[in-house]
Amino acid sequence: MSYVAEPLLVLPPLVDSPAIVRLVGTTPYNRGVTYARNGSVSEIEWDPEMNLLTGVVQGNHARPYRCRVDLTRSSGGQLRLLRGTCTCPMTYNCKHVAATLLSSNAARLQMEPKAASGWPAALTSVPQNGSPGAAWKSGLGALVGHGPGSASSGGSLVEQPTSGAASALPAQTTPMGLQFELRA
Repeated sequence: MSYVAEPLLVLPPLVDSPAIVRLVGTTPYNRGVTYARNGSVSEIEWDPEMNLLTGVVQGNHARPYRCRVDLTRSSGGQLRLLRGTCTCPMTYNCKHVAATLLSSNAARLQMEPKAASGWPAALTSVPQNGSPGAAWKSGLGALVGHGPGSASSGGSLVEQPTSGAASALPAQTTPMGLQFELRA
């Protein structure tokens, strides 16, 4: 009996939105969201040995821009953004770099069968006030069914017990986890 191993699937990195905003800034990030959603990014490649993400982004000119995003591993093994370069006139940390990272996130989430349907929107949304930290609540609400327009969208993700009720927790729960990154 012989066994042929399937090739290992190398997942592209998953970089959180606030890290992308810190790298490129709010305005380039928001423009990068538009490019990523419009399908302007192609040829995304991830080299895990070099911690290098590359992509091709069709901008306003006939010739597409080539982006390169260098990442590094922290002592805990987490990937961190170092820099992004691009062949556009801006040359570094531009909207094309943001679009490449966001498209990489979307590709990663599409490859993961356990990804919840609400994640891509939660990872790529920044409120109009430009605060990436405020996006977590609406993204989390969408994942657990407490988004805008639901009965419990008044600010609390867990309903408060009413008098005489032993527990007012939702009938269906969604297991979740949190990841924290401590920076020195």
